[in-house]
Amino acid sequence: MFFIFAKAFSESNFLQFMRFNLLTIFRPVNFLITFISGFLAVLLAEGGEFTHATLYFGVLIGSSAALIGSGGNIINDILDQKTDKINRPDRPLPSGDLTSKSATRLYIFCKISGVFLASIAGIVPALIAAFSSFILFFYSYSLKSVPLAGNLTVAFLTGLVFIFGASAVNNYENALFPFIFSFLINLIREIVKDIEDVPGDSKTGITTFPVVFGVPLSKKLLTVLIVSLIIATFLPFIFEIFKIEYLIIITLSVNPALVLSLKSLTKAKNQKDYSSISSNLKFIMFLGIFAILLGL
Repeated sequence: MFFIFAKAFSESNFLQFMRFNLLTIFRPVNFLITFISGFLAVLLAEGGEFTHATLYFGVLIGSSAALIGSGGNIINDILDQKTDKINRPDRPLPSGDLTSKSATRLYIFCKISGVFLASIAGIVPALIAAFSSFILFFYSYSLKSVPLAGNLTVAFLTGLVFIFGASAVNNYENALFPFIFSFLINLIREIVKDIEDVPGDSKTGITTFPVVFGVPLSKKLLTVLIVSLIIATFLPFIFEIFKIEYLIIITLSVNPALVLSLKSLTKAKNQKDYSSISSNLKFIMFLGIFAILLGL
């Protein structure tokens, strides 16, 4: 397995690869968010008790989820090189900093390593990891061009991290709301990213929701989703799933940030505006994870 990783650097030395632009193929921020989500999923399933088992399964699940997620991003970049030359020409593959051959080896490494680590945690986690890895490939190869289907797939798999973590300790009671929160905010972000990519997608025949139905309707859909998410954030406290600390952080940071994102969305006109909104939503994910953690 590690031979595959080593081979990925056959065309460029390690110091070259460590340049930030090359590391972006792993989406470092997404990697960190996914790892934390996987670890938190185990912690939630254990009722917030930090034990040796929590640490052990948390690291396994977090690492597995992060590697599989990175593999999904890499195969997406490999298959999207034509549109990325228009939408994101500075990425490693369209810029020529990394070859498709090396990227493919990195993808194989991430996929195999992710499933292997999950198998250590148990049979059910291994099956979820293998399923997620296959769906991510199918998404990049086919589903991405189906309006909303691709967005729903990515959002579902991101939320599935919390079910993934719960499966390692066979306790799913606390996984439902984190799944819903993660699903909604990632669905919102995926549609925002599709609006950002309209110039390249329309030229290369990729039929995303904004390309087929237009940006104005996409913004209306995003408004409905953001308002729904804001309402949903209060439910765990109302149903006494999380403590007052969760409500405080949600009220003072997560929801105001969502409102600001909605306001920015109404004024957004170019790719830079949508890219900024996408980055803000990624930050809101961190706030949400923090709120859940303190609300245990």
